[in-house]
Formats: sequence, structure tokens, C-alpha cells
Amino acid sequence: MKSLRMLFAATVGILLLSMPLSAQLASNVCSPNASSYGCMSIMSFGIGSNTWSNSAAYPNCGAAYTGTGTNSNYTFNGAAGQTVTWSCTAGNYYGSYYDGYLFIWVDWNNDGDFFDAGEQVASYWYIYQSTSGSFTVPSSTTMGPKRMRVLFGYWYYVDYVYYSGANHPCAGNYTTYYNYGDFRDFTLNIIANNDAGVTGLTTSTPPPFPPGNNTVQATIKNYGGNSITSVTVNWSVNGVTQTPVQWTGSLPSGQTTTVNLGSFNFPQVGALQVQAWTSNPNGVTDPVPSNDYSSTYLFGAALSGTYTIGGTNPDFPTVAAAANQLTAGGTLGAVTFNIRPGTYSGHVFIANPPGNQQSRPIVFQAENGNAASVIIVHNGGTTQTAALNETGVAGGEPTVRLLNADFVTFKNVTISATGTGGSNWAVCAELMGNSVSDGCDGVTFDGVVFSGRQATS
Repeated sequence: MKSLRMLFAATVGILLLSMPLSAQLASNVCSPNASSYGCMSIMSFGIGSNTWSNSAAYPNCGAAYTGTGTNSNYTFNGAAGQTVTWSCTAGNYYGSYYDGYLFIWVDWNNDGDFFDAGEQVASYWYIYQSTSGSFTVPSSTTMGPKRMRVLFGYWYYVDYVYYSGANHPCAGNYTTYYNYGDFRDFTLNIIANNDAGVTGLTTSTPPPFPPGNNTVQATIKNYGGNSITSVTVNWSVNGVTQTPVQWTGSLPSGQTTTVNLGSFNFPQVGALQVQAWTSNPNGVTDPVPSNDYSSTYLFGAALSGTYTIGGTNPDFPTVAAAANQLTAGGTLGAVTFNIRPGTYSGHVFIANPPGNQQSRPIVFQAENGNAASVIIVHNGGTTQTAALNETGVAGGEPTVRLLNADFVTFKNVTISATGTGGSNWAVCAELMGNSVSDGCDGVTFDGVVFSGRQATS
């Protein structure tokens, strides 16, 4: 990331985050010893269209482990009451396949073991290379992650040597050893049967687009186990609820589709905050409302020409408002903002403006040419919220931040950064890029006064 900062004051703060605990697997009670003499690898395991593949060079068997993870780091989904169809390829020994026994368990009550009634869901005798089957998730199973164990054992050692200990989730630990085999643990995440949400918003004509009508579109996703045949898609513009859309069709589990929400008349001036959310998937109350809502998106028409900021009857009330529309709508021509005398508070953030190019420069300038008459100020706070720059210096939220914004000029203005304590830097301006090849080219500060604060500790 390329980053240029203009810094004032000199102490670094600490960011403290409080994160909610999420459901996790219970600690693993045991790992089988399925390959004491040799490894006969499980090469693939799938549920529905989702397949885990053992891509490493064989012999490559699952490692014994403890803790709350799995030795595959792979997750499948299922829903209470749903019949799960699975497939497995196993018995690979240096490129050749051998037949054997396959067992599957699921820790339905998430207590760390597979010893409870109904937790063995498959017992297959004498499989060769590939087999498939199905099991039903108990209707009483709670939502969240469950450990699933798949165990393969070479038939000879099971039949003639260690039969009594073969069909056991902890074979080789709580029972007699058996040899030549493999085991893989997966996460089977139990999801709701009927669950939908909005993952993103777009417009049918992507920005930069001129003022006027444009269709707002939502991407909805089926997070549940059942196919969704109907769902209500709600949306709002600047907090005002619009007419909901009743979507019907067939949306399989895990898939997405695009829904036209309606046409909206985008004005020349003013970025719009748009949000969408789903309700009543398949005509029932959504049991997981936390994933219903999209983020709030900024949409706006592209700018071209000269605009005023502040004063009487302005086009934009603040510099931050003008920056928001640049981020949302971009430019269709050269843009000049004449800023009238005053103090303008707020974080000015211009990120990836659509249509941004050298022939469409963006200028923020004092209308009267006096830098002292126009003050752009922001209290960056005492909490670290910005990324580290290239020298490893941390800082608070800057007054002006440009992210992949080219050919932007600030002319004859004052950019001031303040803070409420001495635990962070006060950052006046920051120029950033998402990668080595990105950044902010052709940015000019002409006649700009940078004003910071002094550290208090």
C-alpha cells in the first residue's frame, strides 16, 4: 500500500476492539490412529456440489490434532431435517487404490465426541475407490458448526487383525490399533432452512452516469438449506422506505441472483444513501435477521462543471458532502468546487471516483482566493483508525484522505487536524493506494496551509 501522510504531533495510541464471540466447535476428544503402518489417503469428500480435494502428493493422510478446529480446515453446510447427499474417494496408496471400510460420524450435540446415539451416520463395508450415500440431519439439531469425521480402513487389517476396534471414531486410542487408512475431520455448519439476505447493491447503468433515472439493483443470496421460491426485498433511500419488491423464482442454497428494485431519479447534486434487506423467505419469518441487510451504499450522478460549497444557496453544504458525491458518482468532465468563506468540519474522503482521469481534473478552491477564509477541519480522535504508512507511523483519521484519486487539487484553503488527546497523531492529509500500482497521481496542494495541534503527552 502506498501512503503519504502530513503529520502533526507525536504520540501513538492503541486501538482496542471488542469482538463478539461466535459459535465454534467443541474441543476434539480424540484423533484415530488409522495409519500406524501406512497411509491410504482419502482423496476427496463432497456434500452436494461442494467438494474438498486432497491436492497434496500422497501419501498424505489427516494429522492427529487437538482443539476446536479440524485437520481439513474445510466447511460444508446442512440444515435441520435436510437429507445430505455425500460422495467420497478413498484408499489411495502411492497412486493405487485398495478397498476397505468407510465410516462417518457427526457430533450433532457438539460435545466434542461421537459417542452419542445417532452420531454415526454411515458404515460402508468393502468400498473400492469411490462411493456415495446420504444421511438426514436430525430435526432437533441446533444451528452452528458440528464436527464431522470420515474414517477409512484397509479391509485386511479390519477383517483379520483388528476387527473389534475398526468401527470406532477413536480407533487406535480407545480401541485396538488398526493400520493402513486415513481420517479427515470437517466442519458441518448447520444453517437455517429458510434464510436470505442482500449482499450488495448496484445500478443498471454503472457510474459514472448522468443525472436522471437509473434502476437500483440488489444481489440477494440464499443462506438457507432450502431453495428459495419467494422473498420480499425491501429498500430505502436516505432513510425513506421505498415500495418493496416481491421476488419469485427458484434460488438454490448458497446461490445469488439480481433483483431490480425500481427506477430512481438521481439529481445532479446530492449523494443518496441506499440500503436493502430481505424478509419472509418462502413465506416464513427469517430466523437469522443478522444477515438480511446490505451495507449502506452511496449512489449519485456524475459531476461536471462548477459548483459552490457553503454560503447562501450552495450546491453542497460542506466539503465532505461534495467528496461523498465524487466517491459515489465520479465525474463526466472537469469539476471545480468554489468554497465560500467558512469553517467546514468533517472527514473528507474521496475514494476511487468513477471516470477519474487527467482530462477531468477535480479542484477544491477558496472562492475568494484567501486560504485563511476557508478552513477544512476534522477531529481525528484519540483512537487509531487509519492504516500504518510506509514508515510504520500510526495516526488517527485524517482530515483529507484520498484513495486511488488522481488529478485532485486543493488550492488556497486551510486544512486543519485536531484531536482530543495526546495518544495519536493529528493527520491533515493522507494519499493512499490499494496496491503498489495504485495510488494518487497528479495531486496538488497549491497555497494550502496545514494546521495541526501540539502533543499533550
